[in-house]
Amino acid sequence: MNRYRTGQCSGLAVSTQVPTAQVWFDQGLAQLFGFAHEDAIRSFQIALQADPGLAIANWGISYAYGPNINLGMDAWRATRANEALARALAQGGGVSPLERALIDSLTVRFSTVLLSRLPVAARLSAWGSRVMALVLKASGTTRSRAAAWWPS
Repeated sequence: MNRYRTGQCSGLAVSTQVPTAQVWFDQGLAQLFGFAHEDAIRSFQIALQADPGLAIANWGISYAYGPNINLGMDAWRATRANEALARALAQGGGVSPLERALIDSLTVRFSTVLLSRLPVAARLSAWGSRVMALVLKASGTTRSRAAAWWPS
């Protein structure tokens, strides 16, 4: 099923009972981490075709449309990112605490009122700090235990 042989990227078991949805989500995440954002979007869309209730796949689409070090976020991409985020938020139920934290973190990442006035690096740093807090809370990990894998 993993056409591009990207391997197991995360080991993140997502809230699905459909094995093909998990495979396509894993592939999308690997592509996302490899800065192949458009390919990641397609993989997450296929995961959604396999399991329309997979909110974390909409998170992946939203994240992929968002800004990154190689590409800013123009109005077209912002619209797509916010549409996918709205779908992920609306799907709400049946997600793990970690998936909920990741989905909720994008509401901070795409907040335009205050963050738009900051330089890109500061916006990503503010978002990263919020993501870390949400993920640590969801996983029950303390900041000191996480310091080895998430520098401050």
